[in-house]
Amino acid sequence: MVTWWRINNGKKTGSVEVDKLKRSCQSKGAGSKNILWNESMDPWRPRDKVSEPYDLKAADSPSLLWSTDPGRPGDSSATRWPRFFARIFDTWWEAGLTILVLGAVLGSCSTNFVEWIHKTGANPLFSILCLPIAMLLDALLYRVFGNTPGKAWLGLKVETSAAKSLNFLQYLNRNFSIWASAFAFGVPFVNLFTMANQAHRLRGGHQTSYDESLNFRVRSKPLTWVRKITFGFAFVGVYGGITLFSSMDQATQREVLQHIMQRSYYWENPLTKLRAKLDSRWKFSARVNGGGHQVYEFSERTGHAVVVFAMQQQAGSTLDEYVRAFQKNAVTYMSFSGGGRFFEKEKYPYWQGYGGMVKDGGSRLKVKIVQSGSCFWRVVIIQEMPYDYTDVLVGELQIALWNTVK
Repeated sequence: MVTWWRINNGKKTGSVEVDKLKRSCQSKGAGSKNILWNESMDPWRPRDKVSEPYDLKAADSPSLLWSTDPGRPGDSSATRWPRFFARIFDTWWEAGLTILVLGAVLGSCSTNFVEWIHKTGANPLFSILCLPIAMLLDALLYRVFGNTPGKAWLGLKVETSAAKSLNFLQYLNRNFSIWASAFAFGVPFVNLFTMANQAHRLRGGHQTSYDESLNFRVRSKPLTWVRKITFGFAFVGVYGGITLFSSMDQATQREVLQHIMQRSYYWENPLTKLRAKLDSRWKFSARVNGGGHQVYEFSERTGHAVVVFAMQQQAGSTLDEYVRAFQKNAVTYMSFSGGGRFFEKEKYPYWQGYGGMVKDGGSRLKVKIVQSGSCFWRVVIIQEMPYDYTDVLVGELQIALWNTVK
């Protein structure tokens, strides 16, 4: 005997034998409340759309407009909280991955992007711009694996009204509808109201506006406590990672992002034609200083360090004479502590001095001058606090520049 499943006033029961089903369906006023299913059917159907058994269909039963399919036995419509946690979990990790990967690619290809991303307000704006790309990634995951991690973990599945999986374009269309009507295009604070509105619809027994307009539904399967607990740990872990990164000071965030974006390039010393491999965090520019001499400036992209590299020819001058002339010319903007130190390295005479910039008491100054015949090569290093943020980077650049002199 064929057995049936029945939904009456939103409550699912079954299996029900046909005789009992006849009596309940033919009772007064029951026509609009019964949705039926058996194993020979694909989607659930209103009673007046069921062709068998024929005597279940009453002549006076009103037509039932059912925009979504109630699902298979054992399934039910997903409530707002599982949907919320699954969506937030997927959005967090997908958006985070998009930000890191896209930031690394753009940072490797565009120095302008690296400069822009460190400006005030750029990070939140970049996150908002990455959200639709994260929604595209979400649709790709659904298409390839049949579901997204958050929904699969919580036993949820987005399907059509005929209980079929969505194709890529359908799911992408749904995601962009969520981006607009639930996430408010990622605009902070505004999205709190739009998400609350969708939750209110679900709490009232309605579909979300985007599922209602597209005729989709979200099914929910029973969950074990193990799945709930493991999802809870995963959710807290993702939230903790986001919170930890957000709590880092700006300098540490930059260090993490720049490590991901790191890429080298080659710079050629125009005077010796020797090349040096430099970290992409250094932005190069050539200019003429106040004394009319060509200098090569390397600026750390976050503004924490500047290195100036230059060469002057002074025939007949000693290193001591050149150093005293340099200090005299720089007295208006450089302040040296003591007379510095003279020494010899690899048969070249060196001078090294320390101090700070006159107009910036928090800066640290280091100057090194090397004499090679009548040529005097100098490296001027200016660092802003915290100094240890650029110590290693400056040290590597200094070695690379000196290697173009030899």
